[in-house]
Amino acid sequence: MSWTLIILAQAAPAPIGPAGAAGFDLKDMPPHAEAACGEGADSDIVVCGRRGGPDHAHYLKMEKVFREAPIRAEANIGGGVRAKAHADSVAMPNGQVSKRALITLTKPF
Repeated sequence: MSWTLIILAQAAPAPIGPAGAAGFDLKDMPPHAEAACGEGADSDIVVCGRRGGPDHAHYLKMEKVFREAPIRAEANIGGGVRAKAHADSVAMPNGQVSKRALITLTKPF
């Protein structure tokens, strides 16, 4: 074993400080003005917030980009060899579907 690893294994652990980073604690934060949350017991975690509306425009933009030029997990790895990662599924005789993750290496000859 390397001497560096042996020395690092003997190092003292970092001391544990106050709660959170530099004493930060969520219970000290003032409640948000729009929050309409109930109070929980001391051991309860109460999460309050609202969901934003659906942002379909974002997905429509992405769909246009990927329809024109889909992203392929392919790369030339040198020497004329091309690597491709892809998924495949095959129906088995007993009715189950075999899902496969494949890495294909091709070299023209």
